[in-house]
Amino acid sequence: MVGASPVGATLAARVVPDVTGVDRSFLYLVDASLEVRVGTIVRVNLAGRKVRAWVISLGDEVPPGVECKPIEGIVSLALDESCVALAHVAAFRYAGWLRPFLLAGSPARTIAARVDARDVTRPVDLAHAGAADAPDLRDPVVIETLRALESRVSILSLPPNAQRLLVVEAFLARLVEGSDRPRSLLVLVPEHRDQETLARHLRQRGYRCAILPDDYELALEGVAVVIGTRNAAFSPVRDLGGILVLDIHSESYTGQRAPTWNAAVIAQERARLASVPLLMTSPCPPLALTGSDAPAEFERRFQRAHWPTIEVIDRRVDDPRSGLYSPGLARIIRQALSDDERPVVCLLHRTGRLRLLACGACGEIARCGECQGAMQQRERADPGVATLLTCASCGATRPFVCASCGSGRLKTLRVGVARAAEELSALIGVETLLVTGEQRAPEEVGPAPSGARVMVGTEAVLHRVRAASLVVMLDFDQHLLAPRFVAQEEALALVALAGRLVGGRASRSAAGFSRRLVIQSRLPGHVVLRAATAGDPRLVREDELARREEARLPPFSALALLSGSRASEVGERLLGVPGVEVFPYERSPLAKSAPI
Repeated sequence: MVGASPVGATLAARVVPDVTGVDRSFLYLVDASLEVRVGTIVRVNLAGRKVRAWVISLGDEVPPGVECKPIEGIVSLALDESCVALAHVAAFRYAGWLRPFLLAGSPARTIAARVDARDVTRPVDLAHAGAADAPDLRDPVVIETLRALESRVSILSLPPNAQRLLVVEAFLARLVEGSDRPRSLLVLVPEHRDQETLARHLRQRGYRCAILPDDYELALEGVAVVIGTRNAAFSPVRDLGGILVLDIHSESYTGQRAPTWNAAVIAQERARLASVPLLMTSPCPPLALTGSDAPAEFERRFQRAHWPTIEVIDRRVDDPRSGLYSPGLARIIRQALSDDERPVVCLLHRTGRLRLLACGACGEIARCGECQGAMQQRERADPGVATLLTCASCGATRPFVCASCGSGRLKTLRVGVARAAEELSALIGVETLLVTGEQRAPEEVGPAPSGARVMVGTEAVLHRVRAASLVVMLDFDQHLLAPRFVAQEEALALVALAGRLVGGRASRSAAGFSRRLVIQSRLPGHVVLRAATAGDPRLVREDELARREEARLPPFSALALLSGSRASEVGERLLGVPGVEVFPYERSPLAKSAPI
């Protein structure tokens, strides 16, 4: 494979058409007048119509007797050789076609084929000069970042309210240190609003930044920091010196279309291929990425101070007729509204969640005795057959009674988010704003606008509000007992996300109100709640490691999903393979779990 077609020669190029459903590469001739490089988007004639295509190799031999059509022209700059190689690795890992990965890293608009943007031998000032002074080497975030970059540990357990900007600056300082030529840092962030916020702070401190995909050409020419979301993992970066992935636990790093892929995993592969340092941060690093190795952690006092103040309300002692809201919650919300200018946010996420059963006598959640998962009512087969409870995770059954007190009065805990907003308005006498995937809240919330002092919504509200005096999780048990083997990790990640809205333990309003996260639960002793309250995610990690090792779940095994017309046939053949277990999808740990 060569980088560009030499002048005066005609080469054969292998291209992948940008056509849905075409999972093949084709050979085309490259005229000497075209400066085609690996990764360039070109125009070709495919079956009588002109389509775009990516050049994935040059210099291929044309089989004898085969007549190749010529490439008709260059459409746009897109990828480089390293990005194309990364796309091949991703296609193999995720058993997918090459086109989706090439498309992920390509610009949304046409980029002119300028020589100066592609000439990697031309010296470029990456604009570290003129940046602000080096970060304070005494700051705990800077210390732990530099320590993680020096050791083989590449994952940093960064508390929710620690300054992520300091991690970026410490990484940049390491790239400049002892280097005669500054190199670019690629930073992946979960959301588009994180791009704008990070870029604004870095530019204020004197760094040149490129935000993908808008500043695609700038990233090709060379800047100090290139910032992007999931697809930026495949985008070309001039003089790549290192990769930083913030909040690796975020679900937004996992694509929803087949083939599903995870940007943090792709970043690991890219760093390996490019031989550059990689650092990933998260308040609660997922085991699928860390494995059994412990991530780098901060001193306990610092860690605890940068987790939010958490108040757990035990719903087991409440009157069952009190509904979704505990008796003391209205008082807490009224106090927050009177003593703080920030809004109050209430979270109730029902979509795709299990309907829980609770005892009407003692308030205990109906849980499985085998795996501690949530039990649900199974329909009666015949009028004379007793009603049973069945576990949504392992399929175990038991009689329709409370395992704690023996009562047969089990009730369904089920209130929709719209109904919850109406009930809260009536309870506190303040108009509430409903925020779901369709209804939007202000992107920036300082002093709350009229009608938006109280917000009730699904998880979308946490992504659309910048700050809050109080965040209330109305039914946290829906997350703790979700029928997924990663439920505990996801629940702790949700706490970390909500915690950023209220700030660390020292966060208070001008009137002295302690901003905090209030969690309603019938499982107050759950390991996730103990870890969040103590600001110690290691508790969940240790519990998860023990549970998954016993159950042979990732990272102690690998999971695969068989689909298609011959899935049953392949599954039957695998039954006799040593070390391989085959489950129906509904009973497998893969059900409703995000792939890594």
